[in-house]
Amino acid sequence: MWRSRSTRSPEEGLPHFHRLLATYLGGDTFWAKWNNLWTAEEDRHGAVLHDYAHDSKILDNPVLERMQFEYLKAGFEPQWDKDPYRVFVYTSLQERATQVSHANTGKLAGEYEPLIGEVLANVAKEEARHYVFYREIFQRVLERDPNNAMVSASLVMPSIDMPGVSMPHFREMGDVIRRAGIYGPRDYIKIVDDLIKFWALDKVEGLNEMGKKAQEKIMGITARLERIADAMETRSKAKTFAFNVAFAREFSME
Repeated sequence: MWRSRSTRSPEEGLPHFHRLLATYLGGDTFWAKWNNLWTAEEDRHGAVLHDYAHDSKILDNPVLERMQFEYLKAGFEPQWDKDPYRVFVYTSLQERATQVSHANTGKLAGEYEPLIGEVLANVAKEEARHYVFYREIFQRVLERDPNNAMVSASLVMPSIDMPGVSMPHFREMGDVIRRAGIYGPRDYIKIVDDLIKFWALDKVEGLNEMGKKAQEKIMGITARLERIADAMETRSKAKTFAFNVAFAREFSME
């Protein structure tokens, strides 16, 4: 199913992402230079967002620092099984989710504080370029090795976990973000559907039995996600939240 963006962005989990990309794509190829460039750009995103939160005192800074420490200490080991094709499917999904959540957060926050709205809009634009890059890479993979590419896509697209999944209150924070209209299961459904159409996964021909089974699985993903979203929305009721990092102030959401 979908996974929340929560408050832990990939920028703050950058050590894990850099390590994983270096491990899966190799350190003695052109990918190493690209990975360093990508990491440097993502680090700028993390720095501006962290500095804004710290200097504005919009959050409880000591609690925020402890959360980030625990978040990084927990590590991140996605089930990619040393498959670089899965890396590009995952990053296509993740970068688009990041773009959507940053853009929507910027629109919402910008109504009250234009500076952070502008910052997040600019970060979202850069994430959009990352998304286009990864999306194109997997397109080329699909053209060269359609059967294995299809299998990799079928294993990743039904569900992605963000590195912050091990963070305390991750699910509750994700629920807040969903209720606020920033990012939720409907957004993930659209991301999956857009990629299926862009990669034309339903039109890939000449597949072997393995590839056909993966293709069939992929074509059923959005319907399954729709059922999950429907059930989630049906069960959703007004709820009260409080997070230590937000000074433990209680607030209610529909």
